[in-house]
Amino acid sequence: MDMFSKTQRPLGVFLFLVLCLIWLQGCGATSDSGGSTSSAPTIPPETTVDTTLQVPSTLQPHQTIVLALTQNTFEVPENTISFLLSGFGDESEAAGPSALVAPDGNQVQEGVFFYGGLGGYGNVLIPSVPHISATAGTWTFAQYETTQSTQLTLRIGSETDAIPPPSTITVQPFVASGEYSATDLEPTLERMKEIYEKNNIAIQLDPTIEIEDERFYQTIPVFTQPLTRELLSHGKDGVANLFFVDDLAAGVLLGIASGLPGEMGSAGDFNGVLVSIVAHASGNVLNTQLLGETAAHEIGHWMGLFHTSNFNGNYDPLSDTLECPLSQGSGQGVYASDCIDFDGRNLMFWEGDPAIEQSTLSADQQYILLHSPIAKTQTTSE
Repeated sequence: MDMFSKTQRPLGVFLFLVLCLIWLQGCGATSDSGGSTSSAPTIPPETTVDTTLQVPSTLQPHQTIVLALTQNTFEVPENTISFLLSGFGDESEAAGPSALVAPDGNQVQEGVFFYGGLGGYGNVLIPSVPHISATAGTWTFAQYETTQSTQLTLRIGSETDAIPPPSTITVQPFVASGEYSATDLEPTLERMKEIYEKNNIAIQLDPTIEIEDERFYQTIPVFTQPLTRELLSHGKDGVANLFFVDDLAAGVLLGIASGLPGEMGSAGDFNGVLVSIVAHASGNVLNTQLLGETAAHEIGHWMGLFHTSNFNGNYDPLSDTLECPLSQGSGQGVYASDCIDFDGRNLMFWEGDPAIEQSTLSADQQYILLHSPIAKTQTTSE
């Protein structure tokens, strides 16, 4: 089985699998506001993609910048909310950071996942657990020798921001289908939006873009594959790119994210989520609830969330997510129906069941999403 996927098994029970591409180090890690206002939230300008080599000496609050790096140190300014350090290389070789040292001289290790290996892309996200923050100062990193280029995505806040900051994630949906239109997917997108907003994360849905190219209707769920790359080239900077296609892997896969997390800030080969439409259909009837949960689940992976519990008992690194013990299962693993009293209803549980609504996120999971480099801090207009 490949990585960050959601697959289907017999009798209509759906599996949420973080797609473990053979070049990944692993699928999971073991556990170890101010005053109110009636003003409507506003979203700051879109992400700035900057090709300079250094962090600018002056930065405006509430912006995200993307920088190219040519050395193994970088400066994190005051009031930085988060950053994503990414490395790119040839798809047949390893790429990305392999170690990270904070400004206090300590190596970042506990609970932090270095996504990468073979495949030409790797990264590390700060924060990926609440107790490690994007501290101001000089950070140092090591990376695979075969890394060809390095990119830093920084999200800047302000001194007055709440923790976690009230945030909005902009999602850009695309549909490449011979059977379904943007209108058909509206209930699905509303379900996805509802899930996030239930968990204190605002979603801004940009108008769905229809891609009328039948080559993409059946998409290979491998992000280094040329046609998949071409599909993702339609993506935009500064948003979560969500691609609905007719089919992934002959209907077996329900959805797949491009990384854990994926590339953020600038459009690219690893900035996107793929979701199969027909795998959620019975005849011509879409299961919009499950399709919306699949989209929300895969975007959760793309933004850095793990499965809370996996089939074999591996758990995420967050301390407040419930863990379903293997003793709950009747065999060698656990399913959602075994874990109702634990994390079976969590959006990021490894398996989905059409009979079980999975839409909850813990406080720590919300913290990671609200701090995401791709999110925009909400401000209030006078």
